Order: sequence, then structure tokens, then C-alpha cells
Amino acid sequence: MRSQAGSRPNSQAGNRKGAALSYAATAAKRGDTAMRKTGKAETRPVALTSLVNTRIQVQLVDDSRVEGVLFAYDVYSGVVALLEPRMGDLPADTKHAVRLVKASNIQDVEVKGKGDTVLPSVQEVKVDVVEARKARALAQAKERAARIGVGVSSHAQAVFEALSKTLPCRWDKKRIIVLDEIVIDPPYTVDCCRELSSASFSLSRVKKVLQGELSRLEQSAAG
Repeated sequence: MRSQAGSRPNSQAGNRKGAALSYAATAAKRGDTAMRKTGKAETRPVALTSLVNTRIQVQLVDDSRVEGVLFAYDVYSGVVALLEPRMGDLPADTKHAVRLVKASNIQDVEVKGKGDTVLPSVQEVKVDVVEARKARALAQAKERAARIGVGVSSHAQAVFEALSKTLPCRWDKKRIIVLDEIVIDPPYTVDCCRELSSASFSLSRVKKVLQGELSRLEQSAAG
């Protein structure tokens, strides 16, 4: 007879091997209870950490059931990871499918027996590598953000994108700065190009590239 939520587990409840054990009894034994919005105390899936590599069947709030080997339970995000046999169109070399279940959606857990799955070892997380990856991602995100003009028209952004394929460009409010030497003011025509300093060669080069890109944009819009 399975123990019900909130009931006292019997003396054999601690021996999970070969016997079905209600999670409610396990949690009650550990004192892992919580209050729902209704104000009633009931067991919560915090005791699942002791059932890693155990085959369990969980009953969800919609009364459906999911069975698998408990791979992990993250107490911070409240997510349960179950390993299920490979099914469907998964690659042939895939031994298991991973089912993620929110712990808040679990009503009850029944232990089916010890899992026979060899769980993969968890490698140490190298914090310096993670921080370096984070720094690169932030730098790339800032670079992408800098390429987006603020308060400019779609035509202005299209001109910027076209020019930046050939020449280094950046935004200065609504102006496009090319090669840090040439300014292109709205409405971004060849006549709107001017020098920041003496750079006649750069000015002629930018005008030539801009004229070509404007022609391509006009043809694209017409087509």
C-alpha cells in the first residue's frame, strides 16, 4: 500500500530496492514540505536529489505519467531531468532521450527500482573559460548594437550596411562616419559626403563606393 501525501511512512519505506515507494512518503520523512497558494502544506519535489540514478514514475498535474531514470534535479531552477529510452527519429548512436519536467508540475513520484544506466561523469566547469566566452559574447553583442542606427530611416540603415561591407563604418548620431575620415550626412547621397580632415583620396573613394551602393539599392527597390 502506497503512502499518501502528508501521511507517516512505514518502517520499510527507507528500503527502496525492489519496492514501490511514494515520493510523498520520502519527502514527509525528510520534512520537505511547502505551502501552496491555497495555504495547505503538501510535499514538494525537493527530496528528488536523493533519487539520482533511480528509475521513477512521476505523476503530473494533468494526471499524465512519465517514467525514466532520474539524471538530475536542479533545486534552483526546479527542473527534473529524466533519461528515457531512445525513440522516434533520434540518431542511431543516441542511447537515451532527455525529458525535462518542471518540479512544480509533479504531483507524486513513485520509485520503480534502481536505475541500470551508467550516468556520464560531470566535468569540472572552468570558470576562466566561461568568463572569457562571456566577454567575447558581450563584445560581439556591443559590436552588433553599434551597427544599428538610432532614430534613422530604413534607407539610412540600408546605406550603412551596404557601405560597411566594403569600408569600415560607424554611426555618429544620424551621421555615418567612414574610415574615421569622411562624414555622410542625411539624406546620405554622394553630395552629402564631406571630409573630417584633409583626405581627398578617401573622399573620392567613399563617393565612388557610395554611388555604386545607392545604384544597387535603387535597382533592388525597383525590382
